[in-house]
Amino acid sequence: RALYKACVASGINVPDEGAILFTIADGDKEEALPIAKGFYDLGYIIVATKGTAEFFTQNGLDARTAAKVSEGSPNLLDDIKKGKINMVINTIGKGSAYERDGFDIRRATVEHAIPCLTSVDTAKAILGVMSVMRRRRLVSVIALQDLLWAGDDLE
Repeated sequence: RALYKACVASGINVPDEGAILFTIADGDKEEALPIAKGFYDLGYIIVATKGTAEFFTQNGLDARTAAKVSEGSPNLLDDIKKGKINMVINTIGKGSAYERDGFDIRRATVEHAIPCLTSVDTAKAILGVMSVMRRRRLVSVIALQDLLWAGDDLE
């Protein structure tokens, strides 16, 4: 919860619904898969670049494919600009094309006030926080005095 509070305090609004874009470096895909599944189980829509979407789908996760910037328009930047993406998880691969795409993605998230996580560890921690928050919303807490007060009105 401290991480969530720190995000909120710093102006990062972690969405409690919507679409999460995963653009994951090859070396991080195995570690990102259970995180993506966790967000999916919480009701988020999983969107991913072609290689990541294929990896997720082959491993039993329903993921929509978003076109990379280099694949023409419409692409993931267009989705970000149109508000179709609510959070991005972008780990950095090696090579100038990956670095340029990553830069463009991160820039677009800043310009459109969309949270962008660049570490699988941070994404895992945010997933944990969102899972706890969802469970807590399922339980209603009523102060005893409110319950007693409501009972007085029934007499």
